[in-house]
Amino acid sequence: MGRAPGGAGSLVLTFSCSQHVSADLFARIVQGAAADAGRAAQILQALGPGPDHPVNLAHRRGTI
Repeated sequence: MGRAPGGAGSLVLTFSCSQHVSADLFARIVQGAAADAGRAAQILQALGPGPDHPVNLAHRRGTI
């Protein structure tokens, strides 16, 4: 695999919309990918679903 373009100061935006991946696991996956690419990474902001996102009350994570 080639390296994506971008140098110092570049931003990579990544999202997960899976009930099977917790926020902690997702952060560890992204951290591992950055390490594999030999890049430093930091989380600038963690987001959640928008106000128009349906919420399944039976879902154990319900609102996030």
